[in-house]
Amino acid sequence: MPSKLPVRRWEAVLYLLGIVLLVHPSGADAQSLSAIPAAFLEDGPSPATAALGQAGVASSAGIESVWANPAAATSVGRVQFLFAYLDQFELIEHGQAAVGFSSGNWGLGLHVRDSGDDALRESVVRLSLARRFGRLSMGANAGLLLARFGRNTLNPDALAVFDPAEIAQGMANQIRGDASGITGGFGVRYALGRAALAASVSNAVSYVQWESAAASGAFAASYRQSLPTALWVGAQVPAGRQGLVLLDYAPALDSEIDDRLRAGLEWTLAGILALRAGTERSLNGQPDEGVTFGFGLHLPPVAGVRVGADYAYVDSYLGASQHVAVRVGF
Repeated sequence: MPSKLPVRRWEAVLYLLGIVLLVHPSGADAQSLSAIPAAFLEDGPSPATAALGQAGVASSAGIESVWANPAAATSVGRVQFLFAYLDQFELIEHGQAAVGFSSGNWGLGLHVRDSGDDALRESVVRLSLARRFGRLSMGANAGLLLARFGRNTLNPDALAVFDPAEIAQGMANQIRGDASGITGGFGVRYALGRAALAASVSNAVSYVQWESAAASGAFAASYRQSLPTALWVGAQVPAGRQGLVLLDYAPALDSEIDDRLRAGLEWTLAGILALRAGTERSLNGQPDEGVTFGFGLHLPPVAGVRVGADYAYVDSYLGASQHVAVRVGF
C-alpha cells in the first residue's frame, strides 16, 4: 500500500545532502588502508554486487543489496534467504548467511558473516531496518564485531634453524587475543522508476576493544579503537529495458584514504540470466584497479518458491577471488 507521506524530489536531495553534512572524518589507524574483506571495515559484498565492480549503494535487488545500503531492506520481498561463499586470493575463506523480510513499508535484514582461520578469524552479525516513505527509503543498521587471533599452532619442525631453547621461548611468546565491538550505519535511497539515487554511511558510530597477551600470559595489553567512517553515494540508471548501470563514489574522509569509484553494468536476458561486469579503482593515479564479471540466475517460481544463484570473479592487483551464492525466496 502506498505511503501516506510522499516525499518531493527536493526533499530527497536535502536528505542526501544531510547525509554528507552529518559525516565527519573519524580517527583512523593502519587498518584504514585496508580494503580486504577480512578487515572489519569492508568485509565484502554479495556475489551479485561483487560482479558489478562492487557497486551497489543504489541497488534494490533484494537481500544481497542490504549489506551495501540498509535502506534496500524494503526491497527484499516477503521472505528471502541468501547463502554465499568467497575464496579470496585462494587464501582467505568467507561464509555468509542472510535472511530478509518486508511487509508494507517496512523491511528487515539479518546478515551473519565469518572469515579467516585460526591465525585470525573475524565475524560480523548485522541487523538492518528500513522504512519506505513513498519513493524514499531510509534505513539503519547495527552490527556486532568479534575476532580472535593467534590460535594457530606453531610447528617446531618448521623452526629448525633455531636451537630448542629459542623455539620454546618463541612459542611461549606467541601473541593471541580477542576483540569485540559494535558498529552502526545508515542509508537512504530515492527511487524514480528503475532509476535511483542513494547514499550510505558505514561505521558512523563504532568501537572495537582488543585484548591480547603472549601464550605464557606475559605482555598483556588492552586497547580500544574506532573504525573509519565511510560515505558512499551512488546511482542506478536504466540502460534500455534489460540493462542497468550502477555507479558508486566514496570521497576520502581521511588523508590516508583515497577517493574511490565503482561502476558496473547488468544486462538481463529473457528475465532469467543476468550478465554482469564492472570495475573498481582508487583515484590515486596508481595501477590498483580491479576488474569484475559474473552472472546471476533467476529461475521461474515453482509453487511460490523462487530460487536463484550468483557467481562473481574479481581480478584485482592483490589477486583473484571467486564468489558464489544461492538465493531462496517465498
